[in-house]
Amino acid sequence: MLKAKKVAEWFLARNRMDADGCSDNYLTPMQLQKLLFFAQGYYLGCYAKPLFEDDIRAWPHGPVVPSVYNIYSAFGGRGIDMVYDCDGSEFTKEELRTLNIVYDKYAQYSGWKLSAMTHAAGSPWSQTAPGHVITKDKIYRYFEDAMMSEEEEDELDGLMKQAEMIPAEPYRREDFL
Repeated sequence: MLKAKKVAEWFLARNRMDADGCSDNYLTPMQLQKLLFFAQGYYLGCYAKPLFEDDIRAWPHGPVVPSVYNIYSAFGGRGIDMVYDCDGSEFTKEELRTLNIVYDKYAQYSGWKLSAMTHAAGSPWSQTAPGHVITKDKIYRYFEDAMMSEEEEDELDGLMKQAEMIPAEPYRREDFL
């Protein structure tokens, strides 16, 4: 099983590629923490097993992986200016699928927006006492119904492709006469 630090390094490497040299677009420590939470949740929801072994705790601004927080906290609200060489070869297909989905969906939001998302009523963070571990079981139960399996995703892709073949203009009766 992975360590959260490796997942964080993957997110930072992906972000560095997407930021295209613009430090204004680098992930902040808060964004990184929330991406880790969503990645753990998505992976648990899809595969019923954790993506990484590290605990996630309920801190005032949302879920936090303390071991990763300790590495990047010196950046404060600034973008993390560290470069990692992470080619993805140490991740499984399922892990990379999850990381890419989470990054594509959530990296666009500020740390504060992501924090607000994790504070939603009924979320694992909202159901955990401050400072305590958010159990993997709570995270799993929260994400399991919201996740789409690879088979369901493939089926949806097939339906979308079929829908693309339907003409934009409605059929007229005379088309069939």
